[in-house]
Amino acid sequence: MISLRLSELEYDILKTRYHEYGARNVSELARIALRRIIAGADAQQGALAEQIAELDGRLHAVESQLRISRALFRPAAARVSGSEPQ
Repeated sequence: MISLRLSELEYDILKTRYHEYGARNVSELARIALRRIIAGADAQQGALAEQIAELDGRLHAVESQLRISRALFRPAAARVSGSEPQ
């Protein structure tokens, strides 16, 4: 058994929000949170690493498309302005 010391405000907030996390009461919310901490710390870091890797890949794709777009539009802009591309 664990005893937690909370301020009255903290406890009131938990009483109004425990159901948002699928808990039946504040005690169950505390158990859910502790289980997530125990079991999920590594899983959360792994999920975050996957999201970062996905974003990195998407960023590289955007950069590639930007380079292609620049290459295509620079000659067209030069023809319109009468100057040579740089």
